[in-house]
Amino acid sequence: MDGAVIQRERHSRKDGHLVELFSNRDLPNFRCRHSYFVVLEQGATRAKHYHNKKTEIIAPVYGKVELVLKNLESGEERGEELSPEGEYKMVIIHPNIAHAIKNKNDGRSGIVVFSDSYDLEDTHHYEFGEEK
Repeated sequence: MDGAVIQRERHSRKDGHLVELFSNRDLPNFRCRHSYFVVLEQGATRAKHYHNKKTEIIAPVYGKVELVLKNLESGEERGEELSPEGEYKMVIIHPNIAHAIKNKNDGRSGIVVFSDSYDLEDTHHYEFGEEK
Protein backbone atom coordinates (compact mmCIF):
# COMPACT_ATOMS: atom_id res chain seq x y z
CA MET A 1 0.00 0.00 0.00
CA ASP A 2 1.28 3.41 -0.85
CA GLY A 3 1.09 6.15 1.75
CA ALA A 4 4.53 5.97 3.31
CA VAL A 5 4.97 7.35 6.82
CA ILE A 6 7.78 9.79 7.57
CA GLN A 7 8.88 9.85 11.21
CA ARG A 8 9.99 13.17 12.67
CA GLU A 9 12.03 13.92 15.76
CA ARG A 10 10.53 16.25 18.35
CA HIS A 11 13.04 18.70 19.81
CA SER A 12 11.57 19.57 23.22
CA ARG A 13 12.53 22.29 25.67
CA LYS A 14 10.76 23.67 28.71
CA ASP A 15 9.31 26.50 26.60
CA GLY A 16 7.84 24.21 23.92
CA HIS A 17 8.99 22.02 21.07
CA LEU A 18 10.01 22.09 17.42
CA VAL A 19 9.37 19.49 14.72
CA GLU A 20 10.92 19.83 11.28
CA LEU A 21 8.14 19.30 8.72
CA PHE A 22 9.83 19.30 5.35
CA SER A 23 13.39 18.51 4.31
CA ASN A 24 14.91 17.43 1.02
CA ARG A 25 17.12 15.06 3.04
CA ASP A 26 14.18 12.63 3.25
CA LEU A 27 12.64 13.25 -0.14
CA PRO A 28 15.34 14.53 -2.51
CA ASN A 29 13.06 14.21 -5.57
CA PHE A 30 10.02 15.95 -4.02
CA ARG A 31 9.77 19.58 -5.08
CA CYS A 32 7.22 21.45 -3.00
CA ARG A 33 5.27 23.82 -5.27
CA HIS A 34 2.25 24.51 -3.06
CA SER A 35 1.42 24.30 0.64
CA TYR A 36 -1.59 25.19 2.71
CA PHE A 37 -3.06 24.98 6.20
CA VAL A 38 -6.39 23.16 6.65
CA VAL A 39 -8.71 23.39 9.67
CA LEU A 40 -11.25 20.62 10.23
CA GLU A 41 -14.25 21.36 12.41
CA GLN A 42 -15.30 18.80 15.02
CA GLY A 43 -16.74 15.71 13.29
CA ALA A 44 -15.74 16.92 9.80
CA THR A 45 -14.28 14.84 6.97
CA ARG A 46 -12.42 16.65 4.20
CA ALA A 47 -10.60 15.80 0.98
CA LYS A 48 -12.40 12.64 -0.31
CA HIS A 49 -10.47 12.75 -3.57
CA TYR A 50 -7.44 11.49 -5.46
CA HIS A 51 -4.94 12.89 -7.95
CA ASN A 52 -3.59 11.36 -11.16
CA LYS A 53 -0.29 13.28 -11.04
CA LYS A 54 0.10 15.13 -7.73
CA THR A 55 2.00 13.87 -4.69
CA GLU A 56 1.08 15.33 -1.29
CA ILE A 57 2.52 15.20 2.22
CA ILE A 58 0.09 15.54 5.15
CA ALA A 59 1.49 16.91 8.43
CA PRO A 60 -0.58 17.28 11.63
CA VAL A 61 -0.48 20.63 13.46
CA TYR A 62 -3.05 20.28 16.25
CA GLY A 63 -5.81 17.90 17.29
CA LYS A 64 -6.09 14.36 15.97
CA VAL A 65 -7.08 13.17 12.50
CA GLU A 66 -7.46 9.85 10.75
CA LEU A 67 -6.13 9.79 7.21
CA VAL A 68 -8.01 7.13 5.21
CA LEU A 69 -6.08 5.88 2.16
CA LYS A 70 -7.23 3.63 -0.68
CA ASN A 71 -5.01 2.41 -3.49
CA LEU A 72 -7.27 2.66 -6.54
CA GLU A 73 -5.30 0.01 -8.46
CA SER A 74 -5.08 -2.72 -5.78
CA GLY A 75 -8.20 -1.80 -3.77
CA GLU A 76 -6.18 -1.93 -0.54
CA GLU A 77 -7.50 0.49 2.11
CA ARG A 78 -6.06 1.56 5.46
CA GLY A 79 -6.23 4.31 8.06
CA GLU A 80 -3.37 6.25 9.63
CA GLU A 81 -3.89 8.32 12.79
CA LEU A 82 -1.95 11.59 12.88
CA SER A 83 -1.42 13.95 15.79
CA PRO A 84 1.39 16.30 16.82
CA GLU A 85 1.38 14.63 20.25
CA GLY A 86 3.52 11.57 20.97
CA GLU A 87 5.48 10.15 18.04
CA TYR A 88 5.36 12.75 15.25
CA LYS A 89 4.73 11.39 11.76
CA MET A 90 3.57 12.62 8.38
CA VAL A 91 2.20 10.67 5.39
CA ILE A 92 3.19 10.85 1.73
CA ILE A 93 0.26 10.36 -0.65
CA HIS A 94 1.28 9.40 -4.19
CA PRO A 95 -0.93 9.64 -7.31
CA ASN A 96 -3.95 7.31 -7.55
CA ILE A 97 -4.32 6.98 -3.79
CA ALA A 98 -7.78 8.19 -2.74
CA HIS A 99 -7.68 9.97 0.60
CA ALA A 100 -10.01 11.45 3.17
CA ILE A 101 -9.13 13.27 6.39
CA LYS A 102 -11.45 12.74 9.37
CA ASN A 103 -11.27 14.92 12.47
CA LYS A 104 -11.07 12.60 15.49
CA ASN A 105 -10.66 15.42 18.04
CA ASP A 106 -13.24 16.82 20.47
CA GLY A 107 -12.72 20.23 18.85
CA ARG A 108 -10.99 21.49 15.74
CA SER A 109 -7.95 19.83 14.19
CA GLY A 110 -5.39 21.33 11.83
CA ILE A 111 -3.02 19.95 9.21
CA VAL A 112 -0.49 21.32 6.73
CA VAL A 113 -0.41 19.93 3.19
CA PHE A 114 2.66 20.11 0.92
CA SER A 115 2.23 19.24 -2.76
CA ASP A 116 4.47 19.03 -5.79
CA SER A 117 2.03 20.82 -8.12
CA TYR A 118 -0.88 23.22 -8.26
CA ASP A 119 -3.33 21.83 -10.78
CA LEU A 120 -7.00 22.12 -9.81
CA GLU A 121 -8.02 19.84 -12.69
CA ASP A 122 -6.01 16.98 -11.11
CA THR A 123 -8.36 16.69 -8.11
CA HIS A 124 -11.01 13.97 -8.61
CA HIS A 125 -13.84 13.40 -6.11
CA TYR A 126 -13.98 9.97 -4.46
CA GLU A 127 -16.55 8.63 -2.01
CA PHE A 128 -15.19 5.81 0.12
CA GLY A 129 -17.40 2.73 -0.05
CA GLU A 130 -18.05 3.21 -3.79
CA GLU A 131 -16.49 0.90 -6.37
CA LYS A 132 -14.38 2.75 -8.91
